[in-house]
Amino acid sequence: MSPLTMAQKAAVVLIQLDDARANAVLRSMSEAEVTLIMQEVAHLPAMTEEIVGGVIAELGEHTTTLLQVRQGGREAAARLLRDRLGLARAEEILHDLDRAVLDHPLAFMNQIDPTQVVGYIADEHPQTIAIVIAHLEPDNAARMIERLNDSLRAEVARRVAKMAALSPAVVHKIGAELENRLSSFVRGQVVAAQEVGGIQTMVGILNNTDRATEKKILSDLDEKDPEIAEAIRNEMFVFDDLLEVTDSDLQLILRSVPVKTIAVALKGKDPAIMQRFKSNLSERNAMDLQEDFETLGAQRQSLVEHAEAEIIRQARTLAEAGEINIERGDDELVA
Repeated sequence: MSPLTMAQKAAVVLIQLDDARANAVLRSMSEAEVTLIMQEVAHLPAMTEEIVGGVIAELGEHTTTLLQVRQGGREAAARLLRDRLGLARAEEILHDLDRAVLDHPLAFMNQIDPTQVVGYIADEHPQTIAIVIAHLEPDNAARMIERLNDSLRAEVARRVAKMAALSPAVVHKIGAELENRLSSFVRGQVVAAQEVGGIQTMVGILNNTDRATEKKILSDLDEKDPEIAEAIRNEMFVFDDLLEVTDSDLQLILRSVPVKTIAVALKGKDPAIMQRFKSNLSERNAMDLQEDFETLGAQRQSLVEHAEAEIIRQARTLAEAGEINIERGDDELVA
């Protein structure tokens, strides 16, 4: 028998899963990928136990290697942070990162592509999923929650928002189980009860999701728990809220954002917003913004939202440092 192609190997792995987990994996794929894999599933040759075992073993080896490659290392992170944010701010962030790695046994999950994780946890109890998501970095948590089905997303969001201190034993147990499933690593430290979850955690996650997911989760939460939904909205800061900041604060925000990123973020916006941003840039940067904006052409919505998120993150960083003051506006977010 000739060697299996990568698509055939993927099909072999998929059919070893129960229907629920297989469907969870397929939901993380594009339509083209699903079609390709289903073609291979339909035409797989006869499989022996030896062939299937070899494919599964290869997957385990590949996953372990992938995780090791994605770790990057503290020095790589330090170098990138210093180049982007300067020495002082980089050291503050690195201190927080070092503490986070030691603080809980689920930190290793941030080294794994969230789309890989969804297939393993989508069928778990919503509270278990909420605990995992609450321990992830906001961007990873957002990518994961986007891929849950609608009813599960709302329930998980509600549980994250209401979550209080967790028993270390609970977090260690979940970490150990996921370690076995994902062939990853976890350093078992003695930790105190963790303050994870809560409104701010859920706000951070939603600020990193796409707009459709954000609106759907908040809409579903309006039905499940209106008080939580309102509390989350009151804490959120969205791109439209940048129009409410003072000129001096907007200047400080835009100073640390590449002009091309600003141009992408302004695609599809009212010309008055463009004028507001230009008036708070230097004359040279304002000219560059206009030129970039006119030469960019049409942009995918996902790229526009990513650029918006970068500017929002900069605003939030400055606000948390007490350098600017931001308040959430009353305008409804429009997808």
